[in-house]
Amino acid sequence: MKLLTWLSLSVVLVGMIILFFVNLKYSVKSIPISEVGKHIGEWVEITGKVSYVSYRKGNLFLKVSQGNSSVYVFVYRDVAKLLPHMFLKDKTVSVQGVVQEYKGSLEVVLKKPSDLKVVE
Repeated sequence: MKLLTWLSLSVVLVGMIILFFVNLKYSVKSIPISEVGKHIGEWVEITGKVSYVSYRKGNLFLKVSQGNSSVYVFVYRDVAKLLPHMFLKDKTVSVQGVVQEYKGSLEVVLKKPSDLKVVE
């Protein structure tokens, strides 16, 4: 019985240590929009004002600006249909997503509706 208890506690401890390091690796980096190009392939969070909204073929495109810098946010149609895209223009938003390069331009790709929050 003591062996089983010791073994169980050891497995739980190892699991908690693994979860701790996984969480560190996948934590979101909050960065200024001007630094998006330094984080290609990474999961980031940006905050800025939506200056452009386009809805094409079901996909949503947002241009998010912060000072003199801006980046496009791409939202696939299955997620876009769940967002209030008509009301996002001129709103300040916080977006989490993966930075990618598409046809020479940088974009942040949003994966789920909860990755976009209206700040004001």
